[in-house]
Amino acid sequence: MKKENIEMFRISPELNKYYEYAEYTHKEGNYPNQRYFINTLPRYVGMFIRRMEGGYCDGSWRTDYFLDENGNEISVNYSYEGTTCFREVPCKQLNCFLCFTT
Repeated sequence: MKKENIEMFRISPELNKYYEYAEYTHKEGNYPNQRYFINTLPRYVGMFIRRMEGGYCDGSWRTDYFLDENGNEISVNYSYEGTTCFREVPCKQLNCFLCFTT
């Protein structure tokens, strides 16, 4: 059975919104109209709470922090290759405490 491709986006998460994360496996089209896809399930990382970045040029880095549905902090380190992708999703649980704090 062929696995369905899931479209992901090379976006910067916005505060208090919920996301899934993955590294894209393939892309279609040409810049600036490229589309990014994965052939596995993305990881639910939760509500975006902060970003840290530093360095410059090839030595630059960026990490985004999220709170999952259990209140655990999840960090996502951006890849050097630029394959880090997200997609905005609803809060995973209706009774999730995070849903009521935004």
